[in-house]
Amino acid sequence: MGELDPEPLTHLSYGSQPSDKSEGPLGFGLINPNTEDPLIFLYAPGVSIIPSSIEEELQFEAGMASTWDYAISEDKAENVELGETVLLAAYRQSSNGSISGFNFENEQDLEQMVKKYSTVLLLKMKIEEDIE
Repeated sequence: MGELDPEPLTHLSYGSQPSDKSEGPLGFGLINPNTEDPLIFLYAPGVSIIPSSIEEELQFEAGMASTWDYAISEDKAENVELGETVLLAAYRQSSNGSISGFNFENEQDLEQMVKKYSTVLLLKMKIEEDIE
């Protein structure tokens, strides 16, 4: 049913501060996902993007089953290494009214999830060194 889009729907850069750590909430949200004009936004400590329209990129339909799941433990989130990309959360929408669980640390399960559901959004984080 689905296929992976290699380009991110949106992205956010933050953390260019003198300290080694940035602490605070990091998140992703959907506004009005079951309307003709759904909006998406990201936020992190001290920065956010304004909600932007995603109507042309994704199809959300009213009455479909959907769920959010955290994909990373708090311990793992606190120990992400430089250059490592980690999956933080996943949103799934199913046209058949049924949603099953997946192992978010298994690439094959993630590929199956993308193929199975009508809409899948993955919130990922990658820590990179800012070289100016």
